[in-house]
Amino acid sequence: FDCNEGTTVGCLVESVAKHEDFADAPLATAGGYAIWGELVDLDHELVDGDRLEILRNLIHDPMELRRANAFALRRP
Repeated sequence: FDCNEGTTVGCLVESVAKHEDFADAPLATAGGYAIWGELVDLDHELVDGDRLEILRNLIHDPMELRRANAFALRRP
């Protein structure tokens, strides 16, 4: 999704939320935003080449999933 230089993360999120391709994206419930893995605020200005990442909470605990999978593999 392209934007003008100086656009903030908040403005981009609002623009993307209005786009039909992203209508079901959980933008309103995002746990935060990052650019190349670094947390940023909504007022952070984007520059050419930035990759905005939408962070969300995990649905399942990865350790519990590993335990469940390991247990399932051991059963005959």
